[in-house]
Amino acid sequence: MAEALSCDYCGKGIEDTPEENAWHGVTPYPGDMPNTGMCLACGGDPEARTTRKRMGWALVSFVDARIPIIRDALSSANRASFEKMTYEQKANVVTRMVARGVIV
Repeated sequence: MAEALSCDYCGKGIEDTPEENAWHGVTPYPGDMPNTGMCLACGGDPEARTTRKRMGWALVSFVDARIPIIRDALSSANRASFEKMTYEQKANVVTRMVARGVIV
């Protein structure tokens, strides 16, 4: 029987299985508190059809907050190119910039 957890973001009760806990098997475990996990709605469902559902609520919120910051910092030519990108491409730009320490 899998351990009972609650989602660290929304509080939903989940089991510590790959089907319910997006953090299942991640080392080091990213949960801040004991008996916490991240449900697939918040942490992303790799089997979902849409980009936003694959990313999950937590990452979508993070990316959505940074897209306007990046867009506003670009020249008009680069801004036009950025606006033509798909949401997934913009999300990749955001996560790469965070990984490089360009933005937080």
